[in-house]
Amino acid sequence: MRTILAVVFAFALVLMAPVVVGHASGKSLPAPPAGFTANANAAAMWARMREADAADGVQATKPNAGWPNCFADPLVSLEYGWTSAPGGDSTLELMARMPEDPATNTGAGVRDEPAGKQKYKNGILWWRKQTWQVVGGFCNQKEIVLYAGHWMGYVYGKMAAVSVSNLYGAKTIGQGWIDDYIGKVVATVSGG
Repeated sequence: MRTILAVVFAFALVLMAPVVVGHASGKSLPAPPAGFTANANAAAMWARMREADAADGVQATKPNAGWPNCFADPLVSLEYGWTSAPGGDSTLELMARMPEDPATNTGAGVRDEPAGKQKYKNGILWWRKQTWQVVGGFCNQKEIVLYAGHWMGYVYGKMAAVSVSNLYGAKTIGQGWIDDYIGKVVATVSGG
């Protein structure tokens, strides 16, 4: 996890770098799916990046379906976008060779563990599973499981990414969003 987080952090720094390089297609990314609310502060930052022809992205959240209300819903998050990144293909090759970080316990009753990593749709897809222990008699569940899925690919000279985090429920729901938005981000980057 620490290794993957370091790579994701490096990718985030690339996204924020005010480097002027070719725009992906002149198209903006599509809106998030129904029920998600786009983050207005992030939208303003992405607008500046889009004006600089360096990157584009969307960050959106919504309540988790079926949340048990044992504590505050962390909200499921969907983030997607692209950045100009010459040489990004070598970053992906490195990520593909890196082993997944092992399972860890945070000491706050949360276990973080790998939930799958594979080459996927011209990129890398990896999942993490967090199991939260529920303490006290106010909840009818002993644990709550959240998933985080991340896809990163290199297409048309750009790094593209789609992530789902804090997902409560079936991992397949998040995989559906990732699959849908991989296609939309790649179409935006390609000008299609």
